Amino acid sequence: VLIVHGGDALSRPRLDKLDSRLRSVCPDLRGLESHWFFLVDTAGQPLPPPARQRLLAILEAVATPPAVGDGLTVVVTPRVGTLSPWSSKATDIVRGAGLTGIRRVERGVVHTLLGCRPDGFPALDAAARALLHDRMTESLHTDTDQARQAFQQAPQPQPLTRVPLLADGRAA
Repeated sequence: VLIVHGGDALSRPRLDKLDSRLRSVCPDLRGLESHWFFLVDTAGQPLPPPARQRLLAILEAVATPPAVGDGLTVVVTPRVGTLSPWSSKATDIVRGAGLTGIRRVERGVVHTLLGCRPDGFPALDAAARALLHDRMTESLHTDTDQARQAFQQAPQPQPLTRVPLLADGRAA
């Protein structure tokens, strides 16, 4: 899975609003930076340089990640095991542009909470997490490498089993 980085994920007004809300639950916060990143499933094959350049142009991505300050990194992706509508459309677009070796493209956001300790991710309270993602449709990760989990397939449903509650009672 190839990871490429994009530009700012939030407009200045949205970034300021989120920053203000986060300061109410994270008093040490000095600022917030957010940018897009893209996960590209190349079926284990490296992209030739011309194809990589075309992909970067389509995604409006950059070859190197943007410089960010020190702080706590929180990575948000679509929920692990799901396929987002954005991914479906983006994958169709890159394939239509002749990049047939790409199986899937997904987009996520990297938030850097400036001034918060990098070891603070486990302690990031529920209020701050709720401001950064929707737990019904998105997953939180500690870095973009961990975000590769977004491509994990959902587990296969287990066969239906019946529990004979009336016949076996509590033991069932």
